[in-house]
Amino acid sequence: MLKFQIRKIKIIFVFVMSLNDNNLKNQERIFKILFVAGDRYKSFTRWFKVFCRFCFSITFFLFLIAFLFYIGFRNSEENSRMLRSMFRIVFFILFFSKFLPEIMQIRKKTVISIILGIIVFLFSFGVFLSNFHIVNENKSLWYLFYGNIQVVIAIFLIGLSEISSLARIISSIKIPPALIFATSFLVIILIGSGLLLLPRAHALPLSFLDSFFTSASAVCVTGLVVVDTSTAFTTLGKIIILCLIQIGGLGIMTFTGFFSYIFTSGSSFRDKLLLKEIFSSQSMSNLFKVLAEIFLLTFLTEIIGAFIIYLSLDHDSSNRIMFSLFHSVSAFCNAGFSTLSDNLSSAGIRYNNGIQIIKV
Repeated sequence: MLKFQIRKIKIIFVFVMSLNDNNLKNQERIFKILFVAGDRYKSFTRWFKVFCRFCFSITFFLFLIAFLFYIGFRNSEENSRMLRSMFRIVFFILFFSKFLPEIMQIRKKTVISIILGIIVFLFSFGVFLSNFHIVNENKSLWYLFYGNIQVVIAIFLIGLSEISSLARIISSIKIPPALIFATSFLVIILIGSGLLLLPRAHALPLSFLDSFFTSASAVCVTGLVVVDTSTAFTTLGKIIILCLIQIGGLGIMTFTGFFSYIFTSGSSFRDKLLLKEIFSSQSMSNLFKVLAEIFLLTFLTEIIGAFIIYLSLDHDSSNRIMFSLFHSVSAFCNAGFSTLSDNLSSAGIRYNNGIQIIKV
């Protein structure tokens, strides 16, 4: 009887051990499957991210060409309608190529980059739902997201959130920071020259030399002109000059550095060294604070100046908003440009103390 019990215990023990072995093998098999699946998922996400990045770059480049053609040339109604339809297709591609990789691979970011990223996503998502008729765009809430202007704004916001790629390209160039700084100004001057040559940007015949001189003068904030800004350029041309003055006053590295900080988890070590040398900062830890203070002080001062100039103008003055913004930015950046032929000595402005004080 005792031998029978011992034998029975041995059988049970062997059976339990075999179950444990099977459980261990099953666990090993499951872990192996999970490991292989995780590895394949990482490989797929890397490939998918590269593919989306390629689609994003090509699509955004085509959008810039189409947008310049839309605002810079005199198009027929049929061409304008085709371009507006193209903007929606471009937005569709950019929306998914931007946000799908981020959803699949969540990265650690700073609080401000997370907040701004959520704002860009929510606005873009609202534009997507309303312009592709997924929701009723006639309702009060969704109507704010419907329209060609909203689509273009969403595209530019998505492009702006990817400006860190431009910062990485700049930082990858193995040349001295001072040369990068000077080269960035040359690139902006050449781009500005091309934009001023757009048919809808100038009202009078304009040569490349005149547009190049005007662009260089605006970016380098010298205030020298070879053509009358008020008569030679249209409203679009004056907006381009205004943007060139603003970029020249702040610097392209300030823009790329600032938006690279706020839309990503930060900048690389070489980016920080580059910005540290440009801004003569004592340490790299306070670079974002320096950039934020520059932006805040600049735009706050310009907005206040534009508001005071706006109040100082007569109510029947034409283009009050454009006039106020242009002269506020021009004055703060010390550019010397004016949309008046006789500058501040023009009739109606000569004895306007509010404008004279702000311009000083």
